[in-house]
Amino acid sequence: MFGDEAIDTHRFCDRFKQTASTMACTNKRRTLEQNIVPTEIEIEQPEIMRSIFVVLALAFSAVCSQAQGMPGGIMIQDPNNPEYMIKAWKAAKKVESNGDYLMIPLKVMKAQSQVVAGMKYILEVIYGESYCRKSGSITPAIMATHCRKKHGGSRALYSVVIWEKPWQNFEEYTVTKIRDIAVGK
Repeated sequence: MFGDEAIDTHRFCDRFKQTASTMACTNKRRTLEQNIVPTEIEIEQPEIMRSIFVVLALAFSAVCSQAQGMPGGIMIQDPNNPEYMIKAWKAAKKVESNGDYLMIPLKVMKAQSQVVAGMKYILEVIYGESYCRKSGSITPAIMATHCRKKHGGSRALYSVVIWEKPWQNFEEYTVTKIRDIAVGK
């Protein structure tokens, strides 16, 4: 198989006496005589494969990091998820206001979550004054079904941080007022 090709290569190489051509012919002659693949190809293919592997690995890790975020990092959530309105109702009793009426959640504006020792939820919620008077015995479930927004009542944006450890039956709410909101906005 390589015999005829080797003879043709000898004839071809004998015609060229230039240094570069002579070296190329000598390398080709050795390759054909020894029945091996040229050294340049052996070196180039692993480098190309290594480069392709690195590019694919980087692309894969970039896609994964965007999809899942950094472990322990804050993840943006959909504020329209009903789960976050339920959490806002549970935090309603912690909302401080100067009025005589309870503040109830009107809308969750922003929701984030973070894996800590349990789960930490960070919400921004608009609370509005209701027709329900403040009392110690009202539960979030009763508030949600009976307390309605007071027309013309005060409204404010609050930060609600919830730390949950369900395996310990632990919930901690921290509510901080961010700013008042003018009626009609």
